[in-house]
Amino acid sequence: MSSILLIDDNKQIAAGCLKGLQSLGHTVIHNSVRENLPALMSNTKLGLVIINSSSDSASDIENFASLKSQNPGVQGILIVEKGNFELVVKAINYGMNKVCIKPLESADLKKTVLELLKSAGIREE
Repeated sequence: MSSILLIDDNKQIAAGCLKGLQSLGHTVIHNSVRENLPALMSNTKLGLVIINSSSDSASDIENFASLKSQNPGVQGILIVEKGNFELVVKAINYGMNKVCIKPLESADLKKTVLELLKSAGIREE
């Protein structure tokens, strides 16, 4: 089964996301050290990348686009603050599949993840 990579600097938010996503039965890798992202993305079988937007989100999206060019089946979700239109456009142009607006409840994130994995054929239920 493919892993889920969560890119997030906020440890409190990440802890809740990790718990919720792991309850789906997937391996979830949390990374907040952005320097390691290209290597991590290329050395791990990823089915989904979730980026919780921050000041480095533009480079995270570029790293995701590079991964997607090597593995077109990888899915992407960007979580952004309301009103960050430029980042949303960049995310869509670079191959992200979904954009979610903060504040985002854990149940809504799980639902989005399940829908995306199902539509990508990574998960059957």
